[in-house]
Order: sequence, then structure tokens, then C-alpha cells
Amino acid sequence: MSKCSSDGIHQFVAEYITNGEFSINTEKTIEDIIVLLKRNSLERKRDRLTNQIRQFTVVTLEDQKQLESMISEKMNIDFELLQKKDANG
Repeated sequence: MSKCSSDGIHQFVAEYITNGEFSINTEKTIEDIIVLLKRNSLERKRDRLTNQIRQFTVVTLEDQKQLESMISEKMNIDFELLQKKDANG
């Protein structure tokens, strides 16, 4: 829990702990939940970027730079998601 900065994750994990839904391998389960939530967050961010890229119209040089930045960010997210997938299985 100390590794997590999100209040939402703290609340989610605290509810599971107080409900007694897991007691064996609690730390591993919490880590798995955090990884899952981070991956889901990255996937949502990637989907938003993909939609923005699809709808983007390049008119000026500044538009081109912005589009390149969005594509670069999406590629970084794709790479991070791939690393997480490889690490998990």
C-alpha cells in the first residue's frame, strides 16, 4: 500500500482487506491489483490518444509537431503495455 499513490486504489484494497476476501498472499494480490489498474489506465489513455490521432487534421507546422508528439506518446504507452504483458506471462 505504501507504493501506491492513488486514493482510489487505497480505498479499493482496504475494502477487500476488511471484507476478508483474501488473506493468503495479500501483498502479491495487492501488487497484482495495482498492476491491473495501471494497465487499464494506460489502455484508456492509449485509446484516447488513438481517437485524437484519428480525428486530428494537420494544417500548420505546429499541428504536425502536436501530431508527432501524440504518436510518440502512444508508441511509448504501447511499449510499456507490451513490457507489462511480457513480465506477466
